[in-house]
This record gives sequence, C-alpha cells and structure tokens, in this order.
Amino acid sequence: MVFGGETLSSMVLGDTWEWDGTEWMERQSTVSPDARMSARMAFDPVRGVSVLAGGLGAASSLLDDTWEYDGTTWTLRAARLPVAGELNGLAFDGASMIAFGISTNPTVATNTYRYNGTTWTRPLPIGTTEPGRRVNSSMVFDPRRSRAVMFGGFYSDPLCPGGCPASLGDVWTWDRTQWSAVSVAAPGERTHHASAYDEHRGCTVVFGGGSAPLTAFSSAETWELCGDRWAPRSGRQPTARVSGAMAYDSVRRRTVLFGGRNASGVLIGETDLWDGTTWTQVTGSGPSARTGHAMAFDPVRGTVVMFGGMTGSGVFLDETWEWNGTAWNEHVLPLGPRARVGHTMLFDPIRQRVLLLGGDSPFGTFADHWEWTGTGWASLSSTLLPPARSTYGVAWNAPRQRAVQVGGAAQFSLFDDVWESSGPTWSQQSASGGPLPRLGHSLTPTPSGVLMFGGYSGSFAMKDLWRLRWDDDHVNEACTLDADLDGDGLAGCADPDCWYVCSPQCPPGVSCAVSAPRCGDGVCNSAIETCRMCPGDCGGCPAACGDNFCDSPETTASCRGDCP
Repeated sequence: MVFGGETLSSMVLGDTWEWDGTEWMERQSTVSPDARMSARMAFDPVRGVSVLAGGLGAASSLLDDTWEYDGTTWTLRAARLPVAGELNGLAFDGASMIAFGISTNPTVATNTYRYNGTTWTRPLPIGTTEPGRRVNSSMVFDPRRSRAVMFGGFYSDPLCPGGCPASLGDVWTWDRTQWSAVSVAAPGERTHHASAYDEHRGCTVVFGGGSAPLTAFSSAETWELCGDRWAPRSGRQPTARVSGAMAYDSVRRRTVLFGGRNASGVLIGETDLWDGTTWTQVTGSGPSARTGHAMAFDPVRGTVVMFGGMTGSGVFLDETWEWNGTAWNEHVLPLGPRARVGHTMLFDPIRQRVLLLGGDSPFGTFADHWEWTGTGWASLSSTLLPPARSTYGVAWNAPRQRAVQVGGAAQFSLFDDVWESSGPTWSQQSASGGPLPRLGHSLTPTPSGVLMFGGYSGSFAMKDLWRLRWDDDHVNEACTLDADLDGDGLAGCADPDCWYVCSPQCPPGVSCAVSAPRCGDGVCNSAIETCRMCPGDCGGCPAACGDNFCDSPETTASCRGDCP
C-alpha cells in the first residue's frame, strides 16, 4: 500500500494505491485522509488493518490524526498523536502498533508511543533507554522473533551551528517492553586477504589481509559470512598475513590456507586447515614460502591445485603443487603457464577443469587462460578475452553456469568491469551502479550469485560487501514460500528452478555427492533449509502473527491479517 507523498513540483498528494505483485491499482474511498507527506503507515495483522499516522499536510502543517484502512474503506479514529508531526518509525510489535519519535522541527523527540487501536500511550517511564534523536529512520516487524526492528535515520543537532547533520547506521530492536541496541559485527577495511566458500556450511571464510597492499598489516583474524551475517571466529589463529591463498576442500570439508607475507615482510610457508571451528597447522615438508600465488580445489581428483607466486628474494615461480589432504606433491612439467603472481584460479564444474587466469610478471601483465588436466597444463584460446590484469576476483556463478570475474589492476589502471565465460568464450556484462574500481578484493560463490568483499581502491582499503545477481524477464519462483509463481504447476523443492535453495551444492548439469544436503533427506540443514521450504526435514512452522501464513492455532479472530 502507498498513500500520499509529494511530487517533484512540491504538490502534496492524498491518493491510495495498492500493488498486487504485477500492477498498481488506485483505490477510491468515500472518506480519505487529508493529503500529506512524511506520514508513516504499517500493517496490523491482528486486526487486519493498515494504520496511517501523522505527517505534514498542506503548507507543511503538522498533523496528529490516526487513520485505518481495511482494504476497502478509510476510517478516521478518535486517537490523536500526543504531538503532531512526522513519526520516525511505525511498525507492529507482535501485539500492537509501536511508533518512535515525532519530529516537530527543529526539535527531534526520542519518545516511544503505543497504539492499541483506541488510544496512543507512552509505554516507557521517563528516563528509560531509548534510541537517540533522529528523523527518517525505518522500522519493520520481524514475526519470527516478535520484534520491531529500527534502522538508521538522519540526525541534526539544533544546538549546533548549521545543525551538524549526520547519517546514522545503528540498529535497535523493540520487544514490547524495551529497546535494545544491536551490535552488528563485521570485518574492518582490508585488502589482499584470503577467502574461500565452505559449500557444506554455506559460509564464506575470510582470513588476514591488510589496510594497504604492502604496509599497515591487520592482525590475524578469521571471519565467516554465513547467509547475510558476519561473525568473528576465536581460538588459535594462523600467522597474520596478506597475499596468502585459500581453497575449500569439499571432500575432507576443510578450508586450506597456504603462504603469504607477515607483518615484517617475511614470507610464510605454513599450511593451515580450518574445519569451521578450529585451525590446525600441518607439519611436514611442502612448497617453499611464497606470496601472490593462487589455489583452487579440484573435486574430481580430490586435490587442491596451487600455482606460481614469488619468493622472498623476488623470484617469480612457475611451480605446480597439489595437496591431497595429507601431503603436498609437486608436478615438474616441461610446459605450462609462465611464472607469475596476482593470478586467479577456480574450478569449472562443467568442463571439470581447474582454470588459471591472468597475473603479473617482470615482463608485463597476462591475459592468458590455462586449464589443469590433472597431469599438465593446456592453453585455452579465445577470440575475446578480458584485458590483461592481476589481483582481481573470480568465482563460479552456479545459477548461470559460468565463471565471472570483477575488477583488478593493470599497470596504473584499476578496473570495475564484469566479465563472464562459458568455456573459453568471454563476454563483458553490463552491471551499472556497482562497486568502485579496485584490486585485492575477494569474490566467492553463493547459491544465487557471487559475493565481493573489500579490496584496495588505490588510496585506501575498503570493507564494503556486494552481491552480484543476474535478473531476467521471466517470473522467478518464490522457493522459500512454496508458491507456484511461474505457473509451471510445480512449487518449492518440487520445481527444478529452486535448486539453489533446495540443493545448493548440486547446480543443474553438475553431478553431486549423495551426501550433499537437500530437501527430502530427513535432515534439517539450517544453513539452507527452513520449516516453510522443507517441512518434511525441518517440521512445520510455528504460528507467528504477521508472517502472512495462517498456521494453527491462528484464526481470523486472533490474526486477521494471516487468516482473512
């Protein structure tokens, strides 16, 4: 639902519109709220009505009225806001409507208000902890946790000359009785870190990195991004480093970390394994210490393949090594890629080959592509290749069954372009509004696309996280809702279109292990499955008024919004 607003010509509107997922339709009502902007509206699933409150009317007049819309008719309620003006946020909290702050310029209030369908009241005593002063924050209801969640806003200090405006990025939750600040953990700025995707746990693993390619190294840190949440991992950590390499061994379910450069510039020759809980350093001989190398896991042969890098004395390497889960073995080959650093490697599950792309050498930057056959390297030819570059991101995009590369550097140039390949053929893709040009970032696969984190812009390291997904014209299934939106008669995990949520380790066209988690195996894998998507594995969903599903014991009387 949408009500009111302001046009570019400063006309204040009073029209009511509904979006049904396909088109907009204007709704007419005999009685309707006055035209306004900056009002707040939220849905009350218990009473099955949308609540509209406050805002600015004609000539910026402050409004304190409360309206309700039942899907057909607007009704003016007797309840009046304690103070006329703009609500900063309005949401259902599991029992009633909750609002935060009413702005009456120049004062920004921090009070919390509750609307029970009849009156507005202050549920908290004076002096109780509440979020700080702000305007234009956003608030929504989380039905599973029965919390209202408020994010951000805009702060202006009336006692400061010019207002000292600042944007806010804090998160608060309301549990019907009190506000709680939410601490959102995330890695700091970094570049030339090592990363890999743990496909069994659905987590991107990040280790090390620095605030610049050659100086100001970070301390040793392990972070994991599982779903959309970052979490630091404690316990023994490998040596702090930049320019190490990492790959996930899906056979032994271990992330393998090797090499890099420590805070003193000394190269590292350690092999460390991460099982999702603990780091273990491997003893025994192996490759010499190096930096700038690359690794990828070959699931067909069950080995981690490593190529290249540079020694502490500045010698560029053309060595090929494999890790079999127990030991490193070198392949001494007569032919192969030239010695290099800053290249990237990935496994192509369609061609069943490890690919090696680009990199730098004393003789220049490469644009060549090679594939590892298991016994040797073969050069791939193509009529179109991305421009030569190094220290860029590359990952396998399972939904499109293509490799994708983003950004990188060549000489004194930084790239922000996006390329993808199917076999040896590459094509540049349009992805406007994306990240800044950079090098030293990481790119990891996800079931629905790829994720990019961090990197170096040429003047500073970054900590931004981006997701790249491809859109198309056909209707996509709402796989987690078990709804047949594309009209093929199949829904949820019965529809092959839903592979990326039902069996994310088994992309179309790729054979997968019998042990790979999937809907219907009798085990609820919390990383990919939900009670709504896989009730056979995870059980039925508990009732939560406001989640748009009428689950027992909900009824029309107890939750009209879910059970109309």
